[in-house]
Amino acid sequence: ARGQFPPPACHASDAAADAERRIRDAERRAESADQLLAQTAERASMDRLAWAAERDLLKKQLKERDAQVQFLQRAHATASDRCGTLSEALTKRTLESRAERDGLRYLVKHYSDSSETAAISDPPYGDDYNARHGGDDLI
Repeated sequence: ARGQFPPPACHASDAAADAERRIRDAERRAESADQLLAQTAERASMDRLAWAAERDLLKKQLKERDAQVQFLQRAHATASDRCGTLSEALTKRTLESRAERDGLRYLVKHYSDSSETAAISDPPYGDDYNARHGGDDLI
């Protein structure tokens, strides 16, 4: 039964070789993990830089949009004020025009009534004037 096992010195030598092989494998795995970790850290650093640049761009765009909104709000307020002023002026002018129209209607009616009355009574300038200028109509 003793012949089946290698002698202790051989067994220790094989065990030492096996341990060295496992140590080398572990070192290769550790080196590979270190490389992977370095690559990941480099990618993470590049991602952080890209995200920072994108964030800065978005902040800039947001400021530009805020400025546009403020400009449009001011323009709207100005246009609103102008519309109010124009509306007031138009309302005033409309009322003035209506008053002028009503005044003219009154004058036309008044002179029409006067003309009819004058045609019935003596002509204001005499018969000779009306005959020379086409009749009695004043309007």
